[in-house]
Amino acid sequence: MTVCSNGWLAMDHTYLVNYRNWHLPSSEGPANMIAGFWDNLYQSGTDREYSWYDEANHRFVVAWDRVRNDYGGGIESFEIILYDPLYRPTVTGDGIIEVMYEQIQDTDAEQMYSTAGIQNGDHSTGINFCYYRQRPATAAAFANGLALRYTTGEPGYSGLNGSPAGTGTRLLLRNEPNPWSSGTTIRFQLAQPQPVQLRVFDLDGRLVRTLYQGALPAGQHALDWSGAGEGGGPLPAGVYYYRLETPERSDTQQMLLVR
Repeated sequence: MTVCSNGWLAMDHTYLVNYRNWHLPSSEGPANMIAGFWDNLYQSGTDREYSWYDEANHRFVVAWDRVRNDYGGGIESFEIILYDPLYRPTVTGDGIIEVMYEQIQDTDAEQMYSTAGIQNGDHSTGINFCYYRQRPATAAAFANGLALRYTTGEPGYSGLNGSPAGTGTRLLLRNEPNPWSSGTTIRFQLAQPQPVQLRVFDLDGRLVRTLYQGALPAGQHALDWSGAGEGGGPLPAGVYYYRLETPERSDTQQMLLVR
């Protein structure tokens, strides 16, 4: 990872230090770019960029704390949080990215204000949340207290060119009953003998229970879950996701536990 004081990071090594922001995707930014608040920003004393690996919560945090905007002396404080997809899974296996804005002063009228968004390695695909004070009509205001999440998780994920994710025969069939209180049965099917892993995650993506890990024959299978966590104690009511993984693919569905 490369972190630049100008409000962005890149998921690779780069010598670029781009201070002049542009729309995304764009060749003007580095490959695999995550722009929190891309603008001409300056560090001074303790008002600078910091990073922290939060091992307990499986996340890496990069924070720009009170860095100065070159135009008008605006002060910017925000952070980018990268989550380990092994602990907060998505349907594609890609990690969740969150951007938290404590204080932003988008005042750089001379240099196209700022940019917030992401882009891929060859600059062909990206999400442009905000550029030149322009953003999608349905987007939240780019302001203090805003939190952005970039994810391929449920709900609403679609594959390339708008095709549904995970097309083909579903691995997971359903869980019954749903909603449920005292127990539920998760049913799935395998086209061939193979190793599988069936795990349950809470709404924040934390692993709460591994129901099965090992090889199974082809055909339909059913596994029961009582609502207990890894330690055996009951979990609170709420929305949970169960995820079945094989060497070739994975499938995720949602269920509701009531108490």
